[in-house]
Amino acid sequence: MNFNARTKTVTEWNVGCERCHGPGSEHVRQGSAAGIVNPAKLDFVRANDTCIQCHSQGQPLTNPMFGQYYDWPVGFHQGGNLREYWKLEEHTPHKAGTPGSQCISCHMPKIETTIADVKVRTHTFAFISPAITDKYKIPNPCTSCHTDKSTAWATEALRHWPERSPWRLD
Repeated sequence: MNFNARTKTVTEWNVGCERCHGPGSEHVRQGSAAGIVNPAKLDFVRANDTCIQCHSQGQPLTNPMFGQYYDWPVGFHQGGNLREYWKLEEHTPHKAGTPGSQCISCHMPKIETTIADVKVRTHTFAFISPAITDKYKIPNPCTSCHTDKSTAWATEALRHWPERSPWRLD
């Protein structure tokens, strides 16, 4: 949304292109990919910051800002260092730096094969639980990664995660 806390204005309402891909003025002006941030081409910290900026529990480092409390990292722009704006509460038992610790592993799993062997990721950001796999036959991130395990195993593993949310099991 790119909210300016001083002027109380936004560049783009809701979750638009710029939230994940940065300012698009060069893109619009040149009609090319110039100036567009591709999270897949960033280092894993900044790539994860793309998701974490909106989809995390935490608090701004400077609150209140201009006498107002905000529940998001005001001032953060794509490609920047989120740690300069946001104190994150992590919520995965996977070790840092491993594929399982990346936001996209659980929240944007590869669910469909297109041309050749190219896999397309879901863009709902909703966690697809093992129960959803059982009910609708939609691949879930747990058993898509742990291919030797069952949905029952994944459901039981999720029950033992610290700070587990009930939505992970439904």
